[in-house]
Amino acid sequence: MLSASPVTLAHQYQYPFIDVLRAAAALLVLVYHVIEVGQWREFPVTGSALWFRIGWIGVDLFFVISGFVITLSAVSAYRREGTAFTRNYMQRRWLRIAPLYFCTMLAYIWFVQPDILFAGMRETLIHLLSHVFFLHNLHPTTHGSINGPNWSVALEMQFYFLIALITPWLSRTSPLKILILFIPIAWFFRYASTLWLIPGLSSPHEQHVLSSQLPATIDTFAFGIALALLIINREHFVTSRLFSPSWRNFLLWTVTAVVVIKLAMLTYWPRANYWDSAMMIIFWRTLLAAGFAAILAATITFPFRRVGLLWPMAYLGRISYGLYLWHTLVLTTLLTIPSLRGMVLLQWTLLGTVIIAAASWHFLESPFMQSRRQNAP
Repeated sequence: MLSASPVTLAHQYQYPFIDVLRAAAALLVLVYHVIEVGQWREFPVTGSALWFRIGWIGVDLFFVISGFVITLSAVSAYRREGTAFTRNYMQRRWLRIAPLYFCTMLAYIWFVQPDILFAGMRETLIHLLSHVFFLHNLHPTTHGSINGPNWSVALEMQFYFLIALITPWLSRTSPLKILILFIPIAWFFRYASTLWLIPGLSSPHEQHVLSSQLPATIDTFAFGIALALLIINREHFVTSRLFSPSWRNFLLWTVTAVVVIKLAMLTYWPRANYWDSAMMIIFWRTLLAAGFAAILAATITFPFRRVGLLWPMAYLGRISYGLYLWHTLVLTTLLTIPSLRGMVLLQWTLLGTVIIAAASWHFLESPFMQSRRQNAP
């Protein structure tokens, strides 16, 4: 996820290139919103730039990464600390998520959407309290009503609670069982959503809200969870040799990722109206998540452990949570200037977001995490 730094979760697990993936995910979402919200109709519809037309898939990439990183952290802590791990685990998650989440929420209300405070006592409380308790993603009225990307942060927090509950079970479960159990669960709930909201007739926003929350997204997280369990239980799985850092494994997973992502895109583009197709709603995100899991596998099997010339992307990945939460505030503010559109709007949005996200990382997020480490028993 957008929020799962630092990359080093235990002394034996160091995957610095995951930050490069986080940067890619954040940039996909940022550019997508510039295109859509800024109505950039001239943006290319062919070539590699086409990825940004569906940049919302960056959220799915974040979820796969989150499943991997959080499971790696939680199961490792559980095996060290036993059931006592829960308190420290939730405290770490809270300090990583909450400070910036509430900071950007307040900034958005104050500078972009102050009218929400004057919408009537009942409506104002519904919006504010649903966000405070990370429940706003569960209803179309409050879903994204304060800083749109916040809906996925609420989903992440719910996922963290789920992991806290099932970590003892995860620690003794095989990766294959995770996929066999969680993928059908996700399919069932997404299928149920198509019965409640008929594809092609219902509001896409309501369809998104109903089909993109837990447990309907558990398959996306499941690929990351399964990969983490393979890494943690390396000595117990013959196939785990495929996840050791080497050029052979890196090339194998890179080719696999290219094939699966290509298949996903060949499936998607003829059905890009997505919400009109029950089959797309039910099954396509699983295929996409499998492709992202292969990309993640390629990342962790890359034989080098220094990012080298990719350090700017690695840095953007480190501050990607800030990029994700600040960019809509920056974009919405810049849209009040009529002359800023297209590439110029993208440049200024990117510049402003990077500056603010870097500041929030160094002066807000990092100090909170550092305080937790200093106070740890």
